[in-house]
Amino acid sequence: MTRASALTLALALAGCATVPARTGPSGLSPPGPGSQASEDGAPAPVEAGTSPGGEAEVAGGAAEAAPAPTPTPRDRPGTDRTELGARLAARAATLVGRRGPFLVAGERFNDDCSGLVAAVFAAEGIDLRAEMQHAAPREPGSARGTWLAARERGETFGAEATPEPGDLVFWNDTYDRNRNGKVDDPLTHVGIVERVDGETVTFVHRGGRGVARGVMTLARRHAAADEDGRKLNSTVRTRAHPARRGGLAAELFAGFARLDLEPSRAAAELHARVTQAPARRGRTVAAARR
Repeated sequence: MTRASALTLALALAGCATVPARTGPSGLSPPGPGSQASEDGAPAPVEAGTSPGGEAEVAGGAAEAAPAPTPTPRDRPGTDRTELGARLAARAATLVGRRGPFLVAGERFNDDCSGLVAAVFAAEGIDLRAEMQHAAPREPGSARGTWLAARERGETFGAEATPEPGDLVFWNDTYDRNRNGKVDDPLTHVGIVERVDGETVTFVHRGGRGVARGVMTLARRHAAADEDGRKLNSTVRTRAHPARRGGLAAELFAGFARLDLEPSRAAAELHARVTQAPARRGRTVAAARR
């Protein structure tokens, strides 16, 4: 696989429902200076690589993106969570402005918010999609499945703590998942924290126009911008939602999550769980890894 790669997705603005993919391949560069397109801005040029079948490829996958370190027990010092988080955030940032189907090391991911997150983790050697399948076998490819995986394999927290780059951020009621016309759909959208500046969190998510950069300021829950016009909260609710009011990131905030997974150890532990699980469950989990 080439070092240059591509990721594009299709999703209604901030919802995790899959919609038909838009045309046109797009690229993903290795971690480094990312696209500077804003939430509503035009995508910046980025080197692209496309497979013979027309699908964009995300650089590297587990082996190429980050050589797997020697497995380290959780209670042994030496695991640099900050470094891994920074790499996850940097990979997500390179995708801003992209849209369309994507591959990581030959594996295709869903065209939605949880697919974006799983692809970024996969590029660092972490099989989050399989963790989602294990934690939420009935809805593995969803924001809720991602939340349950994070709760099982890490920690979830709210506004009482400050997130770090590479952490996940979740929202409720970004689209009418159960189609009942009410605001009663928890955990409908997920993104990746890119950075934190004071009280404002900058995140990367799959928006309606492609992978986008947004902001959230929990201290100014109902404010889209401050008195000087600086953006405080991006809109993360779809325009088609029946709710007439609300929709800012801080208004729909559900929580943050941090996964405690090492690239090499995650694969080994997952394999052990699959081989020890009942046959039917094992086939289901194994299928998610193919």
